[in-house]
Amino acid sequence: MDKEQKVTNNPQIHPFSNLHLLSEQSAPVIERGKGVYLIDTSGTKYLDAMSSLWCATLGYSQPRLVAAAKKQLDALPYTHSFRGRSTPSINKLSEKLIDISPNQFTNVFFASSGSEANESAIKIAWSFHKANGEQARRKILSHKKSYHGSAIFSALLSGSASMHEHQNLKLADIIFTTTPDFHNQGYPAETEDDFSNRLVANLESLILRERPETISAFIAEPVMGVGGVIIPPKNYFKKASEEICLLVQVE
Repeated sequence: MDKEQKVTNNPQIHPFSNLHLLSEQSAPVIERGKGVYLIDTSGTKYLDAMSSLWCATLGYSQPRLVAAAKKQLDALPYTHSFRGRSTPSINKLSEKLIDISPNQFTNVFFASSGSEANESAIKIAWSFHKANGEQARRKILSHKKSYHGSAIFSALLSGSASMHEHQNLKLADIIFTTTPDFHNQGYPAETEDDFSNRLVANLESLILRERPETISAFIAEPVMGVGGVIIPPKNYFKKASEEICLLVQVE
């Protein structure tokens, strides 16, 4: 197969890819999935250890999921939820999510991707503070090495320099704090609890420097996937959230 044929057979612009290399070499074309495996058009079988970017955690071609999807497609393939419109399926899922979530959660907001969800979360935070007469609250706290999406602002929220440099993005109202990576950043003889205390102290200094009255939100991954599958210490988020609430004092 010559170069021209390869380019013709692969016309898609692939995200996070070297498009020049893709134009010169073939890449797998995934045709189907079964359980935890993906199969390409040549019949090669792959163990999908990343669950297609952590989105297919229930596996592929599960009969129960296929049946549920077909039932919904037969009844109502699509409708929007703007201006208060809803569907029985959305209402049922909303109630279920609230039921299994921590007690303080009373509402849910649906999105089609992580990037969209995170951008919407920031818009909600900004709208909330403006409604409370605190327009100055625009700064977002995020972790270094974090990943929060590939849209414009969600890429800015991500604590990786490459996310900003390659796309010529300019940082605005985003403050990065220390990565909660005890394995690589803990000091010798430092316990996980000591490490968490140090990071919370760093976070306190950062908030005081930026002025608490300008802080809008703190965005974080429970487990930092793209940054290296980093699992924060057990008490880190409890300590960090308590410190943020104490300093920022949002009603």
